[in-house]
Amino acid sequence: MQNNQKGISLIMVFFIMLIMIAMVLGVSTILYKEILAISDIGNSAYAVPVAEGGREKAMYYDIKKVPLGGTGSGLCNTCNTCPISGSDPNTYCNNCTLTELVLDGCNPLTCSNCTISFDSSDGVSSNSVSATIGKSCQDPSVQLFNLYSTGVYRGVTRQETEFRTSASNAPPSNLIAYWKFNEDQINDAFRTVEDSGSSCTGHGGSYNGTANGQGGSNPLPQPSTDVPSALTLSSRSLSFDGTDDYVDMGNQSGLFISGSFSISVWVKVTGGQGTTRSIFGDYNTAGCLSSYALRVNSSNKFAFFWENPCGTFPTVTSTTTVSLNTWYHVVLVWDSPSHTRKLYVNAGTPNTNATSEARADNGGNTTIGASGSYLNGQRFYGKIDDLRIFDKALSTQEVTDLYNGVNLGASDSCDCLPAPGD
Repeated sequence: MQNNQKGISLIMVFFIMLIMIAMVLGVSTILYKEILAISDIGNSAYAVPVAEGGREKAMYYDIKKVPLGGTGSGLCNTCNTCPISGSDPNTYCNNCTLTELVLDGCNPLTCSNCTISFDSSDGVSSNSVSATIGKSCQDPSVQLFNLYSTGVYRGVTRQETEFRTSASNAPPSNLIAYWKFNEDQINDAFRTVEDSGSSCTGHGGSYNGTANGQGGSNPLPQPSTDVPSALTLSSRSLSFDGTDDYVDMGNQSGLFISGSFSISVWVKVTGGQGTTRSIFGDYNTAGCLSSYALRVNSSNKFAFFWENPCGTFPTVTSTTTVSLNTWYHVVLVWDSPSHTRKLYVNAGTPNTNATSEARADNGGNTTIGASGSYLNGQRFYGKIDDLRIFDKALSTQEVTDLYNGVNLGASDSCDCLPAPGD
């Protein structure tokens, strides 16, 4: 009997000890979790200033390190001025990289459309910064500065941000219309050729065109991957068959510019030598007046004219003879105050023509690959790319910039940034 009681007592003691051990382990676990939580709070407290250090560093170089003669943000000069190593991660920028949103967007002197990223670490803490500057999608006159700085301390991550707006430092582009010809397909069901310019520049209106041609087994104007080498942002051009292909924007009064204007376009002629091939025009024989027409004439020269009065065609003609299967950059500049037209080919010395003849809006359609509402032949034979209309007389430097691929006045994604949270 006594032995049984002793056994029961031992068992009870054993269970009591197990309960006590479990309680101790439970308390230990709770304490351990609390210690970890306190540690995380401490690490988080350290991670915040690490992130803040990255933000302040980017802000410092943005404000203080604009190059001599520069007019834009110093952000684009950071990789030139911030050391790439050091004992204090708050003072250097490792892996500093600039990414252009548009061609020349990271130019340190202007810094208008650019993303910069860099990081730094001391082995325990690290930060990484990504900052972007560009114009607002909602209001092109507003410049946005969006900065994200991430700090990490012992595995705990915190982020600091900086969002700033200012007046855009980019000059007005005066871009009225811009046909990129980046459509991936044109067929009987989808004929739209998009104007990418007006929605990005603050100018009202849209000048989308409709591809025309016989269609069916005889294709409409077709996208081509053959593009000028200077146009690094262009993926396609538009190919015309020289027979019945053209793009019609309709009767667009907004494309009749009463004052100075400029037309910039890349063309590759692939056939039709000895005939007139129209590149772009607003021509209406019914009114016997032409707002303008840019062509390759029967002498294989680039030519620009308008008709006013009826039967009078003041024309400026290039000295360049057009060769087949060669890309040419052609710019027509009409400087209204001086009554002078300039025709540039590949940014060379322009051919000029002075005329006192006024232009009149003839009420005809504006077309690409044909001469407006005058559709009796004269169709373009070849490829057209990057057609832009400006409501100002471009300078010689701007013409050269366009020839070299600088994306004057427009870009993919409209050169703009969404507001934070959009």
